[in-house]
Amino acid sequence: MGSGVLVEGGWIVTNAHVVWPFDRVRVVFPDGTEIPGAPVVRSDMYRDLAIVGPVTVDAPQLELAVEAEYGVGDTVYLIGYPGEVEEFPTPAITQGVISRVREWRPAGITFIQTDALIAGGQSGGALVSAQGEVLGVSGLGGFSESNFALVAASEDLGGVLDDLVAGLTPDRFDITPFVVAGGSTEQDVSLASYWHDAIFMLREPVGTTVSIEVGDEDHDVVVTDSLGYGVTAETEPTTSVEFVVEYNEPHFVFVTSRVPGATTTTVTSSHPLVPFIDPDDDVVLTPGDAYNGVIDVSGEYDVFRLPLFEGETVRLTVDGLFDPTLYLDQVGTDEPLAFDFDSGGGLFGTDALLTYTALAAGDYLVVVADEMLQAGSGYRLTVESG
Repeated sequence: MGSGVLVEGGWIVTNAHVVWPFDRVRVVFPDGTEIPGAPVVRSDMYRDLAIVGPVTVDAPQLELAVEAEYGVGDTVYLIGYPGEVEEFPTPAITQGVISRVREWRPAGITFIQTDALIAGGQSGGALVSAQGEVLGVSGLGGFSESNFALVAASEDLGGVLDDLVAGLTPDRFDITPFVVAGGSTEQDVSLASYWHDAIFMLREPVGTTVSIEVGDEDHDVVVTDSLGYGVTAETEPTTSVEFVVEYNEPHFVFVTSRVPGATTTTVTSSHPLVPFIDPDDDVVLTPGDAYNGVIDVSGEYDVFRLPLFEGETVRLTVDGLFDPTLYLDQVGTDEPLAFDFDSGGGLFGTDALLTYTALAAGDYLVVVADEMLQAGSGYRLTVESG
């Protein structure tokens, strides 16, 4: 659940993480108007923005205040649907002040920081001035221990939204919603390294009992819901799981290896599994590249290949609206040669930066992971010489 802002053309602006991974969503308005299956037209996973619609409703279309004047100390209001459980909710409003302004330079976005109270469900709502101007679209709550909200400023969103409507989202930042259809109850798995994982999708009616197992002791199986939460009672790695489906949503089955090097196995399920093919895995990088990637499924690793010659030095950075971890390794090992969490700075001080000099020539593995386990997160991976 989340919030949205109806703008010109009947488009609803919200956060990408609100609508991920669905291609249609139920929309309700404060007057009780309901649209059961409004289409999710396009998302920008890097900037965490999405557009839904267009919809035809008897409601005012708001303008984003692209030339509004605001400053530290100004009174502002967050409007949306935080913590909602009702089928036809009433919007809530909280008051605060602008505490500072932050710049996310790689994406060209200004963020307004405010102490107006924010909670789950507020994402995609409006930050409004005392004069009623829509200053931005909220989405990043709980910033720092003081629970500040960071709101993407309207002044920088106009061009992004125009691009979304026109279909000009940068490559890979607009991901296709998951379609779970067909599949097989038995799937062969080949993992190129310890860092690779095989991911399958599963969608069954609520109340269905599902059992899944892998064919040997060198592999494990984990099942999560669409938000990355485990759905089985097992808390340790295991070769078999059984669970009852509680929610009508896609589930994800991970098969991972316990040993270094390339491995093969078979996963067997009581219900059909549909392979998820990650377009980021095994992409070959070279110095000078700036690659757009997406953590498509919560808990996955994106594994790239980087050929290096002996003595070659590379500088790797990962920038995004999440907490990335960056690993560098080679096939045949299960301990990284190098890794980094927060050396890259960035909007939150959590970007990853890693510099490495190859001790031997060969293909190296560059692994991007999300410590927040937040699916649908876009990032930019940059490879530089030296």
